[in-house]
Amino acid sequence: MATRLVTWNLQGNAGLQVKAVADVVRELAADVLCLQEVQWAQYRALRHELVYEFGHWSFKHWPLRRPPEGHAVLSGAALRVEARTISRRVPPWHWERRIAQIGRVESLSGLVLVNTHLGSGRPAVERAEQIARVLGRARADIVVGDLNEASGAAIDALGGAGLRDAWAEAHGGAECATNWSQSDRSLPPDQRLDWVWVSPAVRVLDAQLGDWRVTAPLSDHVPLAVTLEAATGAAT
Repeated sequence: MATRLVTWNLQGNAGLQVKAVADVVRELAADVLCLQEVQWAQYRALRHELVYEFGHWSFKHWPLRRPPEGHAVLSGAALRVEARTISRRVPPWHWERRIAQIGRVESLSGLVLVNTHLGSGRPAVERAEQIARVLGRARADIVVGDLNEASGAAIDALGGAGLRDAWAEAHGGAECATNWSQSDRSLPPDQRLDWVWVSPAVRVLDAQLGDWRVTAPLSDHVPLAVTLEAATGAAT
């Protein structure tokens, strides 16, 4: 069964236009929605607006002057999700604390899904260590999220673990840009930070980006949507 998965960093600390975000998600026809940088109340409002039957929000950090921030997975099908810390010696109130949501979604044939957001503004080796902790804790079939690099040790580690870049596979190796390096969002995004990686147990059917002209007022990231299905005979 084909499943449409969308990953999106919502930059929730800047506020969330719930109805506008929901319209984008509906346009992308997400069966499974993976979010980063989203506050609990924002997650609840968005889940209600989109009428997802199942969802799970996980705490990442609490900046004290603003509500706690985290990641979320929403789905029309049953899911089981748990969170794991992938940063080291970072207190729970600090924005550099990092987690990964690890779980299984029924519509993805029980394949292991990881939703994460790797460190930014830090040496690339730290992102590599974070993704190594992810891969060490789960036999990941699908890894999604804001990986905070277009190339580097973390990306190399995913490829070295036998995972494939879903966008490149769907578009013949072409690159895509999902994030702005400057605040001027009247121009197309010029960085690639958001990814979907899949194991041999997953077949990629297509991939697309949201319309940046629509999403620019909503977040500094553009949503990435992929359609996936379990490969024939894959173990689950």
